[in-house]
Amino acid sequence: MSKNGSDKERTFTFFQKYKKDIMTDVLGFEMDNIKLEKPYGKSKIDFFAVDPLRRLEIYIENQITPSDEAHLKKIIHLINGMNEGIIVWVALRFNEAHLILVEQELSRNKHKYIDFYAIEIATDVLEYVSWLDKQFKNHILNNLGIISQVEEPMKLVYKLEQIPKTFVGNAFIGKRIFDFNRIEDLREYTLGKLQEKIPYFPNLHYEKRPSKYGSSIHIGAGKEGVTYILSVRNGRGQAFAELYFDRCQIELFNVFKYHLPSMQSQIHPNIQFKERKIGVYFKPFTELEETIGEIAVILDKMIKYFSPYTYR
Repeated sequence: MSKNGSDKERTFTFFQKYKKDIMTDVLGFEMDNIKLEKPYGKSKIDFFAVDPLRRLEIYIENQITPSDEAHLKKIIHLINGMNEGIIVWVALRFNEAHLILVEQELSRNKHKYIDFYAIEIATDVLEYVSWLDKQFKNHILNNLGIISQVEEPMKLVYKLEQIPKTFVGNAFIGKRIFDFNRIEDLREYTLGKLQEKIPYFPNLHYEKRPSKYGSSIHIGAGKEGVTYILSVRNGRGQAFAELYFDRCQIELFNVFKYHLPSMQSQIHPNIQFKERKIGVYFKPFTELEETIGEIAVILDKMIKYFSPYTYR
């Protein structure tokens, strides 16, 4: 995603996910197991999915601007880094020279089973995306349907197919079995449940890299230097949901100290202040689902309480 338009591109990517029928109609195949900003090497894939019928992974790179060299490099990097799968480049419009370079790269990799699609975004879509981007962040996901008012939000302008029609890939399409003794599985399962329970909060929907913080999950709260940290069980045997403030946000942290009574009323009676942290800490329940449910209730209230301040 481009730095200057990252919020708008994220809004558009959410539209692709939650109105995925539009994307599947344009591409001509189904998409399951959708993940946003999935780690890929040192970078991230804007939109990842799987074609369940052909068992092929789908990598989608979005930009709400005309195709450029930076995104072209990402597409070529994908071609060189995979042996099979589908690559989709979505842009406002395409420079023909960029598509020719993609075609040439695929021609050099004819032994790979890769299909490439180029999709253009209707200019009217950008007007709605810009409007959504100005709304309060927690309201964006509930209003994505406004983009559907555009008669043809996206259209296929180019495709190159190198995958035989009868080929079936190796992408995993079965039900994921989690091993809760593995930190990575526990974090992934917890994050998935929180996405279901708090669907309106955009920052919960991005994939997380394996964390140096163990089982804790870190979620951006809005402002730089303000982060939600969650854990179903830390090293001291506690479950918690807290809002952490970097040193650059110490002034905002100190302001919240005057709000403790309202936080106890609106978030949780046991909410407390620690060093640059505001959180609720409790003993995990016997059942993991119950612990996640409690964290979700607390986090939901924290998001609604703090977001008017952390998204200013």
